[in-house]
Formats: sequence, C-alpha cells, structure tokens
Amino acid sequence: GLLLITCFSWLFASLHVLKFGYVNISISVLLLLALSLYLGRKNIIPQNLPLKSIVIGEAAFTVAYVLLLVFLRYKPDIFHAFSEDFMNYAFLQSILRSDYFPPADPWLAGDSIPYYYGGHIVSAVVTMISRVPSSITYNLAVAMFFGLVASASYGIGYNLTVKRAYGFIAAVFVSFIGYISGAFQLSAYILHSEVLGYSVPEAQGFTDWFLHFDIATPIIPHTANHYPYSVFLQGDLHAHTMSLPFQLMYIMLVLSMLKRGEGDSTRSNRLLNVFILGISLGFFIPVNTWDYPVYAAFTL
Repeated sequence: GLLLITCFSWLFASLHVLKFGYVNISISVLLLLALSLYLGRKNIIPQNLPLKSIVIGEAAFTVAYVLLLVFLRYKPDIFHAFSEDFMNYAFLQSILRSDYFPPADPWLAGDSIPYYYGGHIVSAVVTMISRVPSSITYNLAVAMFFGLVASASYGIGYNLTVKRAYGFIAAVFVSFIGYISGAFQLSAYILHSEVLGYSVPEAQGFTDWFLHFDIATPIIPHTANHYPYSVFLQGDLHAHTMSLPFQLMYIMLVLSMLKRGEGDSTRSNRLLNVFILGISLGFFIPVNTWDYPVYAAFTL
C-alpha cells in the first residue's frame, strides 16, 4: 500500500500532472482503492477473511511501533553522532516544499537531489496525508518503519511454518536481536566487571545505560554494517533503514509466488504478479539503490 501510493504520487509529480501535496496523495489513495476493489472483487468475501491473523499481524506492528516511540521520546532531537539526521531531515523538508520532482537540492540552489530519496518520499507522503508537522513525523516515521519490519518479519516466519510462535521468533530475531556485543556490554554493567574487553559503563541506573550504550559497533570492523535494531535505536531516517521493510516485503512476495505455484493461476494473475514483482524490485533503486542488484540476483 505505501509502495504503490508513493509510486503513484511520485509519478504524478514527476510528469507534472499534479503537484506533490494533499490532493495528489488523496487521488493516489483513491486510485489504489479502486484498483484493489476491481482486481480483488472475486476474492473479497468478508466471512472468509482471516481476522485473527490480521489482528495478530497488526498487533505485531503496534507493539514494535509503540516500543520504539517510548525509546525515541527520550532522544527525539536530531543528533550528529553516528547518524546523518541533518541530511535526512533536509531531504524530507525539501520534498515537502517541492511542487514537482525531482525535489530541490537543499545544499545547491537550482539543482535537484543527486541521491536516492524514495524512502524520504514515503515519509513525506504519510506526513502530508496526516497533516502532522514534519518535525514530529520524522520520529514517527522511524517508529513506523520499525513496526513494518517487525510485522513483515512476523509474516515471513508465520508463512514459512504456519505457526505463530515461529512468526514471533522471526520478528524478535530480525527486529530486536543484534550482535553479541550488546549482551557483553549488558553483562559488564550487571556484573560490575570487564567482560571480553567491554569495560564497566558509567551509568546512573539501567535506563541511563540503555540510552547510552554503544550501538554503533559494526558487524564487520571498520565498515557501516549494522543490525536493524542498531540503526533504529539511532533514530536516523536513512535510506538503508527505510529499505528494510521493503526488503522483507519483497522476500514475502517471492515466497508467496513460490507457495502458490502455477496450479490455479490465470494469465491475468500471472501478469499482475510480474507487475507487482517488477515495481517492487524497481522501488529499491530510488529507496536504497545498493539493494537493487542484491534482490535482482535473489529473484533469479
């Protein structure tokens, strides 16, 4: 839903059909609604909806969303250490102030943004449609993407095994569990002694430790490879953060096509599959370009 609404509104603004704004996005929502009702008219049977699964999936999103909001309320400011908040907030503001795309470069007057900014358009879309100031939605969007990661990883775990317990395990491992150094740092704090090179932190209570422990340790030394929970705790609305739910969504699309097979597939359904898979793969280029070759290979 977010992907297609973003694509529609981006296309309208890029072709100079409609200015980017409330009207553009509202028409994009209505267009998606009309397409959904038309293409799904034979399958929309209320009594057949898996309501329990829908509620649990939404609950997975809501719990993760609220948890990160609780954390971010202690550090809502744009912060320079280990992040690119200033750049990302500038991109969001530039998109919100642009009538047509590509949006204006916030550093070079008369030029356009030379970087991938698709995820920032997603954030701008929900900012514009909600009428909430961008200074607030910047943090809300970080929490939203985290919630989407949790619910999407739950969905993958559940659909692979048809067991909700494995869905929750997948959500925990993808969203909340990171590199082992976090456990070492916590052990040093609890035991009040050095653990495997991690010294005892100076913290006034557990909350103070939790808000200041080192989340920037990379998976591979001297590189910028971080687990999802690490980049979300930074609160940085960066491209590699915003692409995470779309990566999981793409994995789910491929899994869905594999499980469904060609048994009862019609020509129109196959064409729709190719269209959805194609637009979802292509969406990586404006969101986080480096993901495109990875998922192109994954598709093959």
